Amino acid sequence: MKWSLLLLTTAAAINCLVGVAAGAPERYWQTGTCTDAGVMRDLTVGQGRVGSRPFGPPSPANPPTVPEVATYVIETQDDRVEVKDILPVGAGSLNLIVGDRVMFAITKKTVYIRDAKGHEYRFRLTKKTPKRMNSR
Repeated sequence: MKWSLLLLTTAAAINCLVGVAAGAPERYWQTGTCTDAGVMRDLTVGQGRVGSRPFGPPSPANPPTVPEVATYVIETQDDRVEVKDILPVGAGSLNLIVGDRVMFAITKKTVYIRDAKGHEYRFRLTKKTPKRMNSR
């Protein structure tokens, strides 16, 4: 009796997991080229370094710290996509160089970029414009 209950519970759990995985929409992955890479300061991201700003007004000894985030421009054959990292630049950041081939997917205002090892990084879509076609 115990084995049949355990088997039934395990089967139900596997069924639920398969149903959740099958229900997730697949992302549309595209290939592009990184044409610009930079860093900007962004007040909307993180809090900077721990202990970088004490309570009270900033002083010359402890100036306020604004986190830096990576920005990239990715071009495909049809579009120009500008993205901004959602986390401060650090050890776990994606480091793209101008000219790198990029695998990316866009979902609403989120851009997912895959590195060569298959890890995915999340970015905020800041601008997407169609490239102008040369009319001759």
